[in-house]
Parts: sequence; structure tokens; C-alpha cells
Amino acid sequence: MAAQRKLPAGLVCAAFVCVGVVILLVKPGAAHSSRLFLGWIAYDARLKLSLEQDAAGPGYYPATARGPVSLAGITREFRTAWPEQSVAVINGAVCEVASALLHHGDVEVGDFDGDKFVPWTMAAWAAAEKIRMELMAKNEFVEDDRRYVFRRK
Repeated sequence: MAAQRKLPAGLVCAAFVCVGVVILLVKPGAAHSSRLFLGWIAYDARLKLSLEQDAAGPGYYPATARGPVSLAGITREFRTAWPEQSVAVINGAVCEVASALLHHGDVEVGDFDGDKFVPWTMAAWAAAEKIRMELMAKNEFVEDDRRYVFRRK
């Protein structure tokens, strides 16, 4: 009887392994995306449990209730506060603020096309990763107030 129970359990485990291998073969970026998503969930849990300070701080999240907040504006504030810091340090700090803002469920990121806000159509964790990848690849500060704009939904 125990052998009969082990066989279906073994088949189920084998099926999960096969599905995982197929997903990795069909979509190689799936493992990377899964790791990013799990990191996003862990960071979110630390924020909610107050184990980590919210990088959006007392100023940026409430500012989204008053109107759109651009990463270019945040970058200007950081450059004024830390004039001796490099592009990489400032952009890294800006990425932390962006990620913290996106951890609030009522905040979205997008761009302005003229006077119209166009929200990004991706999950918050994917948007945070996109911002991080683009900003950290730059050798210049964010200056365009129409890109990387955060607002309340």
C-alpha cells in the first residue's frame, strides 16, 4: 500500500521537474524573472514588517497624492544634497526610491506623451527592474521630466 502511494507522488514530482525544464528551454528568461519576483516579494515583506526603512521616505510617496513625481526631479534633489557623488551613486539611490514607490499598490509609473500620462503595462516588480537596468546602464543623470513619472492610480 505504501508503494502504491509513493508511485503517484514520484510521478507528480517528476512531472513538476519536467515542466520546469520545459519552461526554461522554451523561455530562458523565466528563471531570471522568477528570481526578481521572489526578491520583490521578500523586499515587500520586509517593508510591511518595518524591518527595512522605506526608501520612498516621508516625502516622495505623499507627493504622489499631490501630483506626478518624476525621477528627474528626485535626481535633481539628490544632486543638490550630494554634489560630490557620482552618476552611479545618484542613479542607484534614485532606483531605490523608484522601487519603494512601486511597492505601494496605489502608485503606477509611466511616461507623459504631451499632456497625457501613459502608464506602463507591466507588473510593478518588472517596472522596477526596467528602471534599474536602464538607469544603471546610463552614464548620465535622469533629466527628462516626462519619463519615469510616478502617480497615484
